[in-house]
Amino acid sequence: MATRRSQGVGSLAERPPGSGRWQWRMRLGGDPVTGEPQRITRSFDAKTRAAAERQVRKWIDELEAEPLGSGAPMSALFTEWLRHIEARGRSPRTVDSNRRAVEKVLNPAIGKIPISSLSAKHLDNLYDQLLAKPLSPSTVRRHHAVVSAALNQAVKWGWVDVNEAMRASVPESSRKSLVLPKPEEIQQIVSALQELKPAFGMAAFLAAATGARRGELCALQWKDYRDGVLDISASLYRLNGETGIKGTKTGRERLVPVVGGAQAALATWRTECEAKAAEVDLDLLPEAYILSSWPDGSRPINPESLSSAFSRTAKALGLSHVHLHSLRHFAATEMMAAGVSPRDTADVLGHASPVMTLNVYAHSTADRQRAALEAVDRALEASIR
Repeated sequence: MATRRSQGVGSLAERPPGSGRWQWRMRLGGDPVTGEPQRITRSFDAKTRAAAERQVRKWIDELEAEPLGSGAPMSALFTEWLRHIEARGRSPRTVDSNRRAVEKVLNPAIGKIPISSLSAKHLDNLYDQLLAKPLSPSTVRRHHAVVSAALNQAVKWGWVDVNEAMRASVPESSRKSLVLPKPEEIQQIVSALQELKPAFGMAAFLAAATGARRGELCALQWKDYRDGVLDISASLYRLNGETGIKGTKTGRERLVPVVGGAQAALATWRTECEAKAAEVDLDLLPEAYILSSWPDGSRPINPESLSSAFSRTAKALGLSHVHLHSLRHFAATEMMAAGVSPRDTADVLGHASPVMTLNVYAHSTADRQRAALEAVDRALEASIR
């Protein structure tokens, strides 16, 4: 059975210096399937460099001892799968979230089981234990998704013939009803955010007007807005204190028209941004971020700070049921309630398929339509009297 062969011990650096947060990178031997060079990157906490080096040595020993193929333990599969999805450009936040699920839950529970010996019963036992902790069904389903994706890749690599996760009994996750904000509630929050930080107010307004995701809005630059249309092709994220740019959630670029009041608001915002840049003798370049608190727009707003400010503001206004993502739900529901087709709504929102749009918003739209018809009925009753 083949094993990984490391090339040296790789590079180890503390980033930023003095933070206690370390990053280790190392080249491995060729991929067992494609023959292409492999690399591994891990971020972790350690108080001293000596402690960090001990952790790296432990990982290297584990890597070189683990076989590849059907006889390999699940921990080896998880390591190879994480490397694979990272190399294929999956979102850094997604890779990090999956890695934490593997390290904290999956490896301790099933990491030593050979891939070829893993059964649906093993997985059902694991899910039962997680539910008993208790973890929510939706959280257990996310762990199941990691196991299933890794095993699916093992099938493609020819390590096993069947994905046993497909036979496991996954707990059902009840879908919560969407709590949609009212237009006047959105206006209250937007106005309060504008007083706090104008860029936050504009971000909330655009979220409601376009249905764009938080990271997509923060990544927008002025060159992405032409002739009343936003070109949404990237998303900004924060991970381990660092900012990065990735593709959209579905990997698709989309053009979203900005109309009416939103177009006028963006024109006013552009004028204000140009004036702020001029105050410090700078020009507002095409690469400037639309949502920025810097005079020249050279840095985007922090998406996490935006969410925190939104939540605090909503709570202070007695609107704690409204979240930043609620504005995306608001835009989607308004479009469908107005008769926009699921396909067109999905295109505006950046959903991979209109099926997802219908699954999420059909019920909410039906509620809006019922409310509208009830209003019509009340009007008719009043006229009959």
